[in-house]
Amino acid sequence: MWGSEKDKVAGVEATKYLESKNIPILTNSSRFLKRTKLDLYQTAITSSFFVPGNTPGKFPKFVKYGDGYGGQLSLNTNSAVCVNEEEMKKQISLMREKNNHLKILVQDYIIGNACSVIVIEMGRGVVALDPIQQIFPGPTPNNEAFLNWDEKFENLENGDVRFEFLEDDATISILKSTAIKAFKASDSTRSGWARVDLRIEISSGLVYVIDICSVPMIFYPKGNLLGDDLVISQRFPGGHPAFIDTLLATRQIQLGELGRRNARVAAIYDKNAIHYQTLIQRGDVKFFTFRQALVSMFEFSGTVLDMACGTGYFGELLHQNGIKAEITGIELSTGMLNFPAIKNHYRCPVMVGPMQELIMVANEYDHIVCFGGLHFLDRIHFNAVLARIFMLARKSITFEIDDLNDSYIARTKGKYGELCYNGNNVNAAEAFSTPFGRAHNSNVTTCKHHIEAVLHLLSRLVKLKSSPSRGAGVNAQYTLHIWDSQEDSHNPSLQDSHSSPRVSIVFVSTSLSPQYFLSQSPP
Repeated sequence: MWGSEKDKVAGVEATKYLESKNIPILTNSSRFLKRTKLDLYQTAITSSFFVPGNTPGKFPKFVKYGDGYGGQLSLNTNSAVCVNEEEMKKQISLMREKNNHLKILVQDYIIGNACSVIVIEMGRGVVALDPIQQIFPGPTPNNEAFLNWDEKFENLENGDVRFEFLEDDATISILKSTAIKAFKASDSTRSGWARVDLRIEISSGLVYVIDICSVPMIFYPKGNLLGDDLVISQRFPGGHPAFIDTLLATRQIQLGELGRRNARVAAIYDKNAIHYQTLIQRGDVKFFTFRQALVSMFEFSGTVLDMACGTGYFGELLHQNGIKAEITGIELSTGMLNFPAIKNHYRCPVMVGPMQELIMVANEYDHIVCFGGLHFLDRIHFNAVLARIFMLARKSITFEIDDLNDSYIARTKGKYGELCYNGNNVNAAEAFSTPFGRAHNSNVTTCKHHIEAVLHLLSRLVKLKSSPSRGAGVNAQYTLHIWDSQEDSHNPSLQDSHSSPRVSIVFVSTSLSPQYFLSQSPP
């Protein structure tokens, strides 16, 4: 639904009705949907972004309706850009005649590159995706280089006008920051996402916000050439499925729907933290040992984010192997943090809280790792977290997936209750589509496909038999999945032949869960 208060299509009023029944709205709250161009320009007065003014005597001018979109359907918008006073007055008169109930907005026409940025709420933060610009045919005059309502779809579908991703890092940065400022200033909380249309003025280099579209066009149909689908499919990690899952996960976070579940898991780990650390120190259970193999094979120097860091075992491994790393931790359980490895090897303070929330507002890191924690996420939150990790990792991503069977999940639920959620995300990880081309950072690229291989070296380095005395009684099988192996890997056989910097994405699926300690612990 996209209709404003003055449009004759479903929109604001229908959304208000759903809200009055306490029905959660995934995107576009009524207060955001009802905002018009006039509201945007009023907001700009008190905010730190530019909108076109209406300078007396300055032409060309852009004349359009300021508080309704549907009115454009009954108007020839080829005459929207007026090069003199006479044309402007004629256009205003025509527009009033067609739709007298709509207000008219007259503004300076910004001669420059037309760009757009999709912004999305991710948890309690707002993230801007890579900007695109409209490319018009070579001889197009500056005052005609805009997509009018009448020809927008035809020009794009015929390829007369196309979109390209911007390449200049400084321009990308200012467009993203401007889009986020405009979105946040526009009463957008809990509205999911939007597209911010901008222009970069040729003469001054200033960036102007032209409009905020609360209903970008995706699935219109999927694969269309209107630009929005292009950005999501090529620049949002995981593509459309992960994008929708991120909107769902964000709304659950905003509504606090997972609070009781997170509190229950934290309490379990608080109670069993000493037992957890004892298993590591005793060394007779081998589900931690494969991490030693990963540390010996891959490069982890630089900044590292350790999600679900527990008692700090991975940070201690890096230290023992002489790796110079600045390690930041995320951990749900405060009880897991009272051990020497945390105090000696992790930045203080460790971020305490649900990783699916904290990762959304985290900074970039060279390496992001997660061991023994992703099974607490359902598929929706798993996809959202993985998408965000791809945006933040500069050099490598390494995570473990617990290949839990149904009987284990049922036993754990019976022992700890419904709130102790456990899930198997192996299939979700395998189905996750990595972004290709330029990613969030200019130094990060990933390939379109992934390579799956059983890593025999890992099997040699790790004695994978669990101890029968500890009750598992099975052989643990590890499979290493690699997307685009990193150049600086210690293992020459895994090095990439490309010369450009790349990100390594490695996940290990194992049939012997690190949650083994829970099966041996009191409820």
